[in-house]
Amino acid sequence: MFGFNKPNYQPTELQAREAHQMLETISPLINKLYASATLHVLRVGLNKFVEILFYIIGIAILAFPFIMERTFPFHVLGDIIDKREFAHITSGKGDIELFALAVKGLVVGIGLLFIAIGMMIRKAGIRKSLLQSTGKELKKVEAYFKGIQEKFGPLPTPIPTSAHNLNDINTEGPTTIKAS
Repeated sequence: MFGFNKPNYQPTELQAREAHQMLETISPLINKLYASATLHVLRVGLNKFVEILFYIIGIAILAFPFIMERTFPFHVLGDIIDKREFAHITSGKGDIELFALAVKGLVVGIGLLFIAIGMMIRKAGIRKSLLQSTGKELKKVEAYFKGIQEKFGPLPTPIPTSAHNLNDINTEGPTTIKAS
């Protein structure tokens, strides 16, 4: 249907009707996509910013366990590991070290979660960009169908699809069918 680039191409009545039906189908979708075009530009910029922010936060959280024992609230964890008094209170030094390792593992898990959320934001942005590019292609299809309608002229009256005899067909107007 779209491969007609011949200079002497003249659309037929059936193609003009199909073009009209396709325009009725895709025009609301195109209008909806282009109504949000300015918002799309803002959302793309915001998505990129939030994605980069999540990546930075995730990488910072992944690096945090290496400096964890030197920061204020978490230095207590280092003190607990190093002091022997706490080893006597619990069942041993192994439990305290396992607890410290679990806390660091939770921090790493949170960092990986931030990176995963950043990746999901990127995938959502790719889907939205794909939807916008689909809208641009639909605009080209709409222009093609409007070109067919302009070449053919006003749309003729539709031929009934359930017409079994020629008496059911409307012969008034530009479309006439001759009985043989």
